[in-house]
Amino acid sequence: MQMHNIEATSTDKAAQNEKLREAVCPDCGSELRYSEASFYCPICGFSQENVLIDL
Repeated sequence: MQMHNIEATSTDKAAQNEKLREAVCPDCGSELRYSEASFYCPICGFSQENVLIDL
């Protein structure tokens, strides 16, 4: 059985990055930061670990 390495295209990666940049805090509406598999809000302190985003 032959294994194939399939990489996401640059447009797929760009779309994923754009959705991550658009993540906003559900409490205060400010932009969420992403760090080590969790999102957090630097304004109000909201935090969510192991977030799955529908990309």
